[in-house]
Amino acid sequence: MTTDLTRHPHLPETPFVKAVWAESYDFTTDRIVMGDTSSESGMPWPKNDADLAAFREETRDHVLVMGSTTYDHLPPHMKLPSSTKERPIIILTSRITEYIHKTTGLLAVQPLNPTGTIEHGVMLQWLQKWPEFAGKKIAVIGGARVIDAFKPYYDEMVVTWHPGRHYPSADVGAPRTSIFDGFIATDDTKELDTVQLPENNLPRSIRLTRFTRKENA
Repeated sequence: MTTDLTRHPHLPETPFVKAVWAESYDFTTDRIVMGDTSSESGMPWPKNDADLAAFREETRDHVLVMGSTTYDHLPPHMKLPSSTKERPIIILTSRITEYIHKTTGLLAVQPLNPTGTIEHGVMLQWLQKWPEFAGKKIAVIGGARVIDAFKPYYDEMVVTWHPGRHYPSADVGAPRTSIFDGFIATDDTKELDTVQLPENNLPRSIRLTRFTRKENA
């Protein structure tokens, strides 16, 4: 196994890995945000059916990798055995015992605690040795620190942009802008929906953009 993380270390048993997240510009704090831990959904923007449909399409038959806060905000139906059969879940957390109890009986939901970039890569390899996860692609979905941690292993990133507005309670920042270093936007940009913003009552687009590594473009 290579430990040269200055380039994409395509290990023999490393599956296809992508990041999938949504973000927006918060006029209140002048920053890019992706979450609101006080909201039921964990998102600062209103529920959007087109956005959710795109997420389902991008993550179908993928193993979902996420932090514990993201897991806690998943809708209940995504934690059911019928859902985790199609989208098994890896929870990255230091509170392993707590999440083992929370996920008792869910064979396709596994709490893990990798502690560094190399350990994240080893985890991706070992997933291919577990029956519930073997042969599936990987989608890393949040939060920001988890998405940042897997950057050396991404084949692509899929980012949905919600129009900027005031989000008074948004408290989760988006991944660092450096996450895009070494990636290039593809022609696969889609307008998912048009929404009216309360700030100015003007229509704005929700857009999905796919990024790939420059060396693969």
